[in-house]
Amino acid sequence: MHRALVIACWFATFASGVAHAEGSMGVLPAQIVSKEGSFRLTLQSNPAPLPLNELFEITVSVDASAAADDSINPVWLRGNAEMPEHKHGMNTRVIVEQLGDGRFVLKGLLFHMRGEWLITFDVAKGRVHEQATVRIEL
Repeated sequence: MHRALVIACWFATFASGVAHAEGSMGVLPAQIVSKEGSFRLTLQSNPAPLPLNELFEITVSVDASAAADDSINPVWLRGNAEMPEHKHGMNTRVIVEQLGDGRFVLKGLLFHMRGEWLITFDVAKGRVHEQATVRIEL
């Protein structure tokens, strides 16, 4: 009985870990928060999940209400991606289009290799400048 319980627990743990890993492959989280907490970014990729060796876009909505800058300065965003383990970035340049009202679209993204990618967003409003990052496994 004890052996069967141990095997059942091991299988449940292993199976749920595999399902979770497969389910999250190439999927952006819906929201991330900058490292200091001043900016909340809502993310949506096109297409979803993120493809391998195909161009994709990320639409970003920035909520800067927690930023300690109540000036009329607009929100500014820049983004890029790299593979930390391989110490290289993408083979393309990211173009950021401002859509207005704190919304942006990042174009020209391309993950040309399988593995872990780190997407970094630099966000600013006035004197407040922070980074938000997300790790993606392809």
